[in-house]
Amino acid sequence: MKMGFAGFFKHVLCLVMLILVSNICVAQHGEPLNVSECFPQMLIDKRVDVSSTKLRWAFLSVWNRELFEAAKQRAVMKTLTGYGYSDNDFEKSDEQRINDFHENKESLAYDNDTASARFFLDDQAGGIIRDCLREKSRHSYGLSYTYFVDNAWDATLELFWIWAPADVDLLVRTKSLRNAKVTDDHGSHPEYLLPRRHFGLSEWGTATQETTLIPLERLDANEDIIINIETFPNVGAQHIVIPSVHPKENCTRVTSDKDKFGTRYEGSYPTLTDALPVIADDGKGHKYFDHAIDISKAPNGQDGIISSVTCGKIASPQDYMEITSWKSEGTIAHCYGWWQERGRNIQMDVKWYKTGYNCTSIPWPTTRPH
Repeated sequence: MKMGFAGFFKHVLCLVMLILVSNICVAQHGEPLNVSECFPQMLIDKRVDVSSTKLRWAFLSVWNRELFEAAKQRAVMKTLTGYGYSDNDFEKSDEQRINDFHENKESLAYDNDTASARFFLDDQAGGIIRDCLREKSRHSYGLSYTYFVDNAWDATLELFWIWAPADVDLLVRTKSLRNAKVTDDHGSHPEYLLPRRHFGLSEWGTATQETTLIPLERLDANEDIIINIETFPNVGAQHIVIPSVHPKENCTRVTSDKDKFGTRYEGSYPTLTDALPVIADDGKGHKYFDHAIDISKAPNGQDGIISSVTCGKIASPQDYMEITSWKSEGTIAHCYGWWQERGRNIQMDVKWYKTGYNCTSIPWPTTRPH
């Protein structure tokens, strides 16, 4: 569509006025809006049903103590307890969710990266997220932004424009768009966030148009998207970075009897028998003991599973004392026996192992699969 001289003059005059306004107005600019700060709002405003598999993984990927405390007051926790989650112990629930991710071949980091988009697109949570972000943007004049990552390739940038006075138009120039193309408007402006009009500028409109969504397709899934824009008036536009998505992982269960430094999971515990509490006395001089060691309190003992327990007499007279049996119960190793004379020594040797997962990343292909 051709523009007459009057229309051209009007836009030039508008641009000059905006440059002048940008120089005399007090600088107003927003900050990046963190979508994750809106997640607890879902539990305050509405009961989100996490029985939906995709929504549950998104919810658990962002699990933290704040969400746990909020979930305890809502139906979300009731749903999760049906999947084996503790409703009164955050640490146990956190351990459960990590095991669930590995057991179900989910990738914790990937699901965390894409959680915002899953919540945003979900019928239950989307409206709450949108209202929360809109409220946050109203407290930050100027141009703010957030983004939602759908997968390794697709992301959506949302720009928020709140300005005073409200009748000032905003013009946007895309200075650089690295590692992405804009797919909006049938891909007609792949290198520019908004359709270009005059002098390479894009008209946003007045502050009555508070937000706009810009779909992006990443060119290389292993690299960040980096965007630089400038505006008239100058609102201190942000340098925008949409990080690459963590690759998915393939995790297999493994067991190990040593830590990552090669130190074996084992301990030796010598002691004087008369230093142990007496659990029974037959009245004939035999004092029965239970030498108990909880490996969870030992170095490298947390989450350990006992594999062997042995007990023996050491460096002391071999009479007037006897070791009758030994066993393990959970994380506690026991050595039973009796002693009659003081100064006898025994030693318990305990070995344990740990279970875990060995995860290997699956790199993204260099080009998007068709």
